[in-house]
Amino acid sequence: MKNKLVPLENAPKLLQKIVKAWEKAALNTGQPQLKQLGQALPKNWLEYVDIYEVESGGRSFRLQKPGNKVIDITKQDLWGRTAKDIDLVYGLHLHEDMLAVYSNQKPVIHYIHVFQDHNRTSYRALIPVFTTKDAEDPSQILLCLVEK
Repeated sequence: MKNKLVPLENAPKLLQKIVKAWEKAALNTGQPQLKQLGQALPKNWLEYVDIYEVESGGRSFRLQKPGNKVIDITKQDLWGRTAKDIDLVYGLHLHEDMLAVYSNQKPVIHYIHVFQDHNRTSYRALIPVFTTKDAEDPSQILLCLVEK
C-alpha cells in the first residue's frame, strides 16, 4: 500500500490535536516550536512522537529521540538512524516524505503500513518545528505515529 494522504478531520483525535496546536502556534508566532506545542496537548503526547533532527540543510534527518509508543507500534528503536537508513532497510520513502515537509514547512498526515508488519496500519503525521520564531527553516521534523 502506498502512503495515503489523510484529511485532518479523518485523522485520529491525538493527531488532530497536535496539528491544530501547530496551526495555532503558526498563527501566533509564525514558526511553531516544540515547547509551544506541548502547552496545549495531553502530557503523554511525546510518547507518540519520534523527533528527527534536520542535518545539512535538509539533506538528512536523524532520529534523536524515539517515542515509547512509536517503539511499541513498530517494535523497533531506531535511535541514531537517518530516514535514508530506514528507507534502505524497510523499502520506504521516509526521507522523501520528510524532505517534502521540510520544504513546504507544513504538516502532513498519511495512512501507512507499519514497515515491519504489512498487515498493520497506522496514521503518521510529519510536522516541522523550528528552533526560534525567526528561524527560516525547520530544525526538527516530528514523526507522530498513532493506531486508530
